[in-house]
Amino acid sequence: MSPQDGIAVAVNPGVKVEVTEDAVLIRQGDHVARLVGGRLPAFTEALLTVLSDGRRTLDVGSDIDDTRRLALESVLTQMTEAGLLHRDEAADDLHDVPPAAVGMWLRVLRNVPLRTVQTRLEQATATVLGRGLLAERLVTSLRDAGVRTETAAVPDAVPETTDHVRDVVIVAGESESDPVLGEWNTQALKSGRTWLPVIPFDGRRALVGPWTLPSESACFACYRLRRAASFPDRALIDDILAARPVRDGGERAALWPGLTTMQVGLVVERVVEWFGLTDTNAGLATPGGLHTLEMTSSGLRLDTHRLFRVPRCPECSPARDRGYPMIWFHPDAGVPLHRHDDTDGGRRS
Repeated sequence: MSPQDGIAVAVNPGVKVEVTEDAVLIRQGDHVARLVGGRLPAFTEALLTVLSDGRRTLDVGSDIDDTRRLALESVLTQMTEAGLLHRDEAADDLHDVPPAAVGMWLRVLRNVPLRTVQTRLEQATATVLGRGLLAERLVTSLRDAGVRTETAAVPDAVPETTDHVRDVVIVAGESESDPVLGEWNTQALKSGRTWLPVIPFDGRRALVGPWTLPSESACFACYRLRRAASFPDRALIDDILAARPVRDGGERAALWPGLTTMQVGLVVERVVEWFGLTDTNAGLATPGGLHTLEMTSSGLRLDTHRLFRVPRCPECSPARDRGYPMIWFHPDAGVPLHRHDDTDGGRRS
């Protein structure tokens, strides 16, 4: 590239830069790259100040001599190798691609091409099923993240899709027994739609998950069975499973706005990661994976769980209508059968 054309550069948005009197520290998490040079700290500060206004190229001027141009190229190369800068086409991509796609690209250490992440995000659709404040917050936050988002008030209004695995339905229920969760669970098992339940704080915990891939992971009926089985008062388990909710008009999501914000953030991270990185690199999209936000005596706690299928779940188990295997066979003629009341091992004199 000639000096007249300028040098296309972009700052890596995932790093933090700090300087000392004689060094530049490029920090990304616990990783720190250190560049040392006499005037390098001052040059770095000046360079980042120039680029902070959105400038896409460095105009080095047409009258620069070869020695200074080579020195500049050497410094920019060091910064690029240290992860501070991106050059040429990579720089253009960073300027043009939405921030959420850049974030996913950085999450996998740039192992998936940035434009690929962008294309995946643009082609995917999330549908928020439900009513109320939690559903509204989910829609707003997903759209703010650049996710194409549809809404549906009832299961039958969920738009059709050509990709049942990629396109996700997020179901915002008022409680674990909200009929919309059970109805959508049944529909998802028939259609194969990937979906994610979200339940507001109930006084003890808020729920995001389980991440449901029908016929591959636990369904919501599995979740309810396992939750009921762990309830400390066993006399109430049958009632808990059979009970139906009574609409009270309250907005649980409005009572604990901070917890609701955290829930929504977990959903956005899961969905954006699933769309941008697919199941190959999406660590949050573990089949059956769920997050709980719990208020304990020591404060707020975020836990990650893995829900496994109930072997004879009445909704999703292929063995639900089959009998238990019986150890039984027709005896051969003339062979005496063992009797439990025999005292001589079944032998008769």
